Amino acid sequence: MSYLTKFFAEKEIPYKQWEIEHNGTIHFIDSDTVIENIMNAPFRERKKIEITLMRLDFKDGRVIDYLYFLARALVENFK
Repeated sequence: MSYLTKFFAEKEIPYKQWEIEHNGTIHFIDSDTVIENIMNAPFRERKKIEITLMRLDFKDGRVIDYLYFLARALVENFK
């Protein structure tokens, strides 16, 4: 079982839906969609996210804030 699979299975990450404006358009994206995109990301991206999540977990950081950061990136890079 990969670290990310175990991490998301064990952590109680609250479901959150965000309303993100980009280029004058409102986009709706939720935490489940962000997690799904993490799990399907290319290996190098997934490893970088994994390292960041490890650091956040070690420091008791707010994972939901990082997921929001990733949600913004998904919206801004959507083609």
